[in-house]
Amino acid sequence: MIPLRKIALIVVAALTLPACQVAQMRIAPALEPLAAVPVSGANPRRWNAPLAFGPWRSEVAYEGLKWDFALPILGITAGYSTQPYRVVASAGANPVQAECHARAVSLARKGLAVDPAFGKLPAFACVFRGRGEGTLRLHATSLGQETGALDYGDTQWALRSVHRFRGTSVPSGPPLGYEFEGGGRVVAAVEVINQGRVWIDPAVSPRDQERLAVAIMVLLLYDPAAGD
Repeated sequence: MIPLRKIALIVVAALTLPACQVAQMRIAPALEPLAAVPVSGANPRRWNAPLAFGPWRSEVAYEGLKWDFALPILGITAGYSTQPYRVVASAGANPVQAECHARAVSLARKGLAVDPAFGKLPAFACVFRGRGEGTLRLHATSLGQETGALDYGDTQWALRSVHRFRGTSVPSGPPLGYEFEGGGRVVAAVEVINQGRVWIDPAVSPRDQERLAVAIMVLLLYDPAAGD
């Protein structure tokens, strides 16, 4: 079955793009000179099957399992319903572990749904181990966008969803992808529609490239509609 967010994107693309043109995410000018790296295993997604792009590959991608190291860091308790999954990814001998939770929290009465955390908890959150300890947090905004950060303590990147197609100014509904900004410029991006594509600035250090790559992997697995 095709996820609802992909059906919505197909409809938007059909209405806004010329015939026979493949819908693509608009990328930041700083990444335009870079060749896009295709993703394998993202669409359609099959859990426990490999997910890969460039030199990076997921060794494990399980849905519905929890690693205890993430819970105290993310502040998640049994009172919240989450869709957990975990990933082990690497570009060599030293894998990075990730535990992620997509939040689905609401209290409903007479058809009115309320978030009891009032937006204080992220809609999507991950903890990483293997290149230092890092966290990724995404919060949904009132405008339907997602903003957050990838934070490793010694290095931080702002993270935001992208909602515009290449060649048009008309915004989409669900995210087409995400981009990471550090040092005042966009250094990486991932397109989550179609097969999936990735851009990582080669000027970024090899250690930080790997940190960004694993964050990109978990975003390829994340479906905002799953928490609706």
